[in-house]
Formats: sequence, C-alpha cells, structure tokens
Amino acid sequence: QLHISSSFPESPFQIITTVKAQTGHEGMMDLLPILKECFPDLNPFHAEQLKPFMRGGRLTALPFLFSPRIVACDREMLARAGCQEPSTDWCIDDLREIIRKLQVRFPGKTVFRWSTLPGQWLNFVLNCGGQLFDPESSDPVKFDSPEARRGLRYYRLLHEGNQEAEELENMRNAAVMVLERQFYGMQLKNEEDRWLFLPVPGDRRGHNGISIQATELLAIRRDGIDHDLIRPLIRYLWSEEFQDHLADLKYGIPIRRSSAEKSFAPDSPADQAFKRACASIRNAYQLYDGNLFDLISSGMRKLLRSSGDLDAEISEFARTVRQYIQYLDLFPRKKQNQLKHDSK
Repeated sequence: QLHISSSFPESPFQIITTVKAQTGHEGMMDLLPILKECFPDLNPFHAEQLKPFMRGGRLTALPFLFSPRIVACDREMLARAGCQEPSTDWCIDDLREIIRKLQVRFPGKTVFRWSTLPGQWLNFVLNCGGQLFDPESSDPVKFDSPEARRGLRYYRLLHEGNQEAEELENMRNAAVMVLERQFYGMQLKNEEDRWLFLPVPGDRRGHNGISIQATELLAIRRDGIDHDLIRPLIRYLWSEEFQDHLADLKYGIPIRRSSAEKSFAPDSPADQAFKRACASIRNAYQLYDGNLFDLISSGMRKLLRSSGDLDAEISEFARTVRQYIQYLDLFPRKKQNQLKHDSK
C-alpha cells in the first residue's frame, strides 16, 4: 500500500537515521499521542529507545530498530598477515599493530575502513573516556578534554598508510571494520565463520565496548497528514510480524523485546557480540541543531585528515564551536554565561 523510493529529496513519510532524527526534530510531527493510541502498553518494547528522540515532550521520530557498533576482523586476512587474533579485552594499540602488519601484506585501502563520519570516530572518543558535548555542564563543549583528544589522536593515527582509500569505499573488502548490525545482516551473516567479532577498543585493556548507536526511525513531516494514514503504519512497524521479520534478517535489533531475543542465536558469535555491546550503547549525539551538526562534521573532517598539530587544531575548533553555541543560544542561557573557555 506504500510507494517506497529513495529518489525523493523529501516526502511526508521518511525512514531516517539517528542524526537526522535528532537534528531535524523541528520539522517533524509529534508521534507520541498516536503511538500511545496504537500501543497503550509499552512494556513489550525497548521503550527506553524513545527518550533520545523526545524534544520538549514531543516524540519527533519513532525508532523501530537499533544497533550498537562492534569491530569485525577478517580471520583469513589476519592469518595471511601473521597476526594473532586479538582477545575481547584488546586496546587501540593492539588494533594499530594489526593494521601495521596488514599494511605490509595488503594494499592500505583494503585494511581498515576509516571514515570521518561521526558514527565512526566518536566510538574511539567514547572508549578513551571522552564525549562530544555535555548539555548539563557549565561548559557543554567536551571534545577538547584530554580524554577526547586522546581518542581523536588515536583515530587519526589509524589513517596512516590508508590515505589513498576513499572514505566508505571498499567497505565490503576491508580486513577490519567498525560496523552496525544492519550492515552485518546485509553483507556478512552468510559467512560468519570468516569473521572475528570484537568490541570497539579503548585506550587501555578492559576499557572498551562503548559505541554510538545506529537507529532507523519513522518520521512524518508537519504537513497535516491524516492520522488514519499514520496509525496502520505505526502498528505495522511495531507489530510482531514485522519485528520478527527483522529478527530473521539479523537487520538491526528489533525494538520489540521478544523479537530482539529471537534475533540473538546463542551459538552465533556475531549475535552474542552485538548483544553484549547493547549494555554500553550511547544513543544521543547531543546535536539537536542541524547547523551545529554540520559544523562539527566539517570541522572534524578537516582535523582528522590534517597532518598538522592536532592539539592546536582541536583547541581552535573548540573555541569556534563555543562561540557558535553562545551566539545562537543553543544551550540554556543560565549555563551559557558560565562558559569557562570563551574567545577572549
């Protein structure tokens, strides 16, 4: 009953991802009243997944699947490069050593899937104890903290020897990839034995496994859409039929609890790795302004691809972001006037 297309630049009904949902909230309809009408009892669902998409009491996008991110390593390529398979308590230095050995044996662009998209580098910031923003802090900008700097420094080092690779190309053939379950379900599930699945590494052993969440959501633009058109779609996306179908596909983690459990086979290393990673998932970028997200994305892209003084570049960029936040009043004024690092 629906015409599904990826060619529309914009449409009333949209399937969107985490960042789009959090940055585009102002133009989206409040789906909470309709959701409660369709599903008065939220206990059968991972209802905690709604919180990151609530703004001012409005649910501006409805998640129907989610996933943490983990690392997949090609066992065959590791063996051919003389690499020992790392254990689950590995750290970023272990990953760097594996990448170094792989680069001796294979072209750099086939070794590590490196990208300047936030869904990639932010995982390493988190696992070094850093974060992007803290809205509750007197100074919400946190990506210039010592911990975040360490994560960004490590991530830039992972690009060494891989400069010729275009971002996101050769993802299917990379020996080491940070990936979400959606990609696993589409590309890797039929050759699971070939892959070793590990948590995202941190700056020291045992300090790993945190990842930024990948989510797929239904959003509906504020265009006076008839609720009679919306109700059946919401009922279907959260239905046992559709959620069990996602479980069979291994495409993300269904938001219906029973379907999520069905999706995790006890004898599947990949399923169990994703299941463990759910315990330390982070599901908010704290980027509820589209222009701020664009600023962060473009600034970090330049920082991570640069060969200059990273510390100096981070400090300068952080000053720019603080000015932007202050001038546009993106955080509460009572906190803005306490910013510790202004542009004096």
